[in-house]
Amino acid sequence: MAYEIPGFKLGTLLAHADLRGAQYCFVAVNSDGEAILPGATGGVVIGVLQNKPNVGEPCEIMVNGVSIVKASSAGVTAGDLVMATTTTGVATTETGAVISVGVALETGASNGLFSCLINCGAGYAAS
Repeated sequence: MAYEIPGFKLGTLLAHADLRGAQYCFVAVNSDGEAILPGATGGVVIGVLQNKPNVGEPCEIMVNGVSIVKASSAGVTAGDLVMATTTTGVATTETGAVISVGVALETGASNGLFSCLINCGAGYAAS
């Protein structure tokens, strides 16, 4: 069962769009200082969205710690390095082409939730 051990969280960024369906996905920040899903061409992710904000509402974003994270349709295996996918921000096994944003602490089934030790303090590129 997925669990959390909160570390550092941001709570000051507002949602640029409706992010109610993006809870436990990686997010980025746009040029207006608002939280967004990573762009289609990738981008810098800053953490995992913890709440379900609508447009203009505050986002709670865990930057580091143990967070519940949503897995991609491919799922992840405990011990895998993970990266954020573009457009949806879900986690997938890191391919070596980018910097990982965490380590899966348990296996996450296709589109399921799993615990992940995340470290996005400097921001890392989604692939």
